[in-house]
Amino acid sequence: NYYNSNHNLGVTLQLKGNINEALVQFKKALEIKPNNTGTLNHLAECYERGKSFEDAKKYYNKVLEFEPKNKIALKGLSRILIKFGFHKQGLDYFQKSAGLIRFSNDSVSSRDVSSS
Repeated sequence: NYYNSNHNLGVTLQLKGNINEALVQFKKALEIKPNNTGTLNHLAECYERGKSFEDAKKYYNKVLEFEPKNKIALKGLSRILIKFGFHKQGLDYFQKSAGLIRFSNDSVSSRDVSSS
């Protein structure tokens, strides 16, 4: 099916470092299954790798809307927060991913992290 073809091609391209082409494939996959957390995580990871941190944050947060305990999204947000000096909040997300602290429904807003 088209979803699997686009998603799998996106993963292959991502692994080869072809981030822009991977983004295209993941977006095509999301047109078919817009709430697939695996594809959303891959999309966020590509944006993070390409230093588009606001976009990465947006997709990690979208994953957490559907799966509040998703470790990939929590760790991704943790990396971004720590990178921009929000060490305590970043550590909180990391600890959530490791199951060390309770979860809340908080998401990281654009006020929390600047993309510059």
